[in-house]
Amino acid sequence: FFFLMIRRPPRSTQSRSSAASDVYKRQVIQNSLNKSNLAYALTLGNIGNVFDLLGEHKKALEYFFRCETIIKGTFGESNPTYASFLNSIAATYYLSLIHI
Repeated sequence: FFFLMIRRPPRSTQSRSSAASDVYKRQVIQNSLNKSNLAYALTLGNIGNVFDLLGEHKKALEYFFRCETIIKGTFGESNPTYASFLNSIAATYYLSLIHI
């Protein structure tokens, strides 16, 4: 479900990423009526990916953890989707340590 780039994108794509973040935030508002919704969880994960690509790892982790809670409750810990979110969290922690 998620593709995490290790390299930081060029500056020209960062403005597009910021616009993408705005779109995802609007989706969160639309999906917020049912916060246990899978679409809501995936939107949170996508927002986390945008912040991760922008180098805002702390914010990315906030979204990944919110998403992880919903995915864990929906699928359980043995599901590959849950494992994917744990991988995103681990990769973001790693990137945050590199950029300190």
